[in-house]
Amino acid sequence: MKISSSLFILATALAFTACSDNDDSGAPKDTAKINFSVSVPKSPRAVTTTSSINQFKTWGYVNQKVYMEDVEVNRVDNGSWSYQPAQYWPADEQKVNFYSYSPADLRTATPNTPDNPDIPGFINGGKTDLLYGVNIGESSKSSVVKINFRHALAQVKFLFKRMTPPDSPQPIDVKVRNVTVTGTYSTASFHFPTETTAAENPIVGEWVEPTDIKDMAIFDGEKSLTDEAVELNSTGNMFAIPQDLTESTDVTKTDNGAYVKVLCDIYDQKTGTKLWPSQSDETYDPATEAGYLYFPLNNNSVIEQWDAGRSYRYVLTIGVPKDSSGYIDFDITVDDYEEFD
Repeated sequence: MKISSSLFILATALAFTACSDNDDSGAPKDTAKINFSVSVPKSPRAVTTTSSINQFKTWGYVNQKVYMEDVEVNRVDNGSWSYQPAQYWPADEQKVNFYSYSPADLRTATPNTPDNPDIPGFINGGKTDLLYGVNIGESSKSSVVKINFRHALAQVKFLFKRMTPPDSPQPIDVKVRNVTVTGTYSTASFHFPTETTAAENPIVGEWVEPTDIKDMAIFDGEKSLTDEAVELNSTGNMFAIPQDLTESTDVTKTDNGAYVKVLCDIYDQKTGTKLWPSQSDETYDPATEAGYLYFPLNNNSVIEQWDAGRSYRYVLTIGVPKDSSGYIDFDITVDDYEEFD
């Protein structure tokens, strides 16, 4: 199964800084040190930006052979970039292709190999904002290798508010105890694009071979909802591997497909009387005396996939379910941000 990141938001904050040549007394006299500068697109909050990126790794290839292997580059106090040992441009204007990613300590299921710059078996923990950048055909004519990083993952946020029944002006008290995203892939391999990821070039990488479907915990605690939508996230998990979202047909019976599972209980706010769930409800949880509600992430009415470099915001309005199945009639809106600013 191939998952193509077909959409990307092109919005870049340029803040170029260069490494300085300081103690290169042993450097070849007719060559120049390879220096870097970095930019990262504007993005929603809690992601890496041009000002917050501190390190990355890069691989350089000349004539399809490794020239720089797995070199870690770090930001220094004056905003420039440093790495050891110093590398120099090849003679005769030979072209160098650079493939870079951040963070430098990204988690993969299998290691990179010298002949392949791609990222094999990336393990998504939900908290890492993975960046990538490609520079094709650089040479000593370049005063600095200007790496324009892009976001490789999708950002996903869940906001909640209560629904007051139209035939009852009395608000309800919805207490959310747990939010979990179920049925999504947590591991996949990333292929770098074959062109430079310059600001003016919308080229993007590609995720392939998704595996390892796991639950992703979003919230665990207790939160009473109000009429204003609030984001619930106590785990810090908000980044997902771009993927097609498997359609959910009947999550209450087969737990199939990709969906959000919410553990909550609902009360009459004025009297404190419990309205849902009862012990006879299908999704009743004896341990908490609360019940599970379900929202399919793909039911042919919202979205069918998550794309790289995009932020998805789900606003879920919770009211008293109409039956005991827990399959609630959510009031759903999804904001698919078309610009990061």
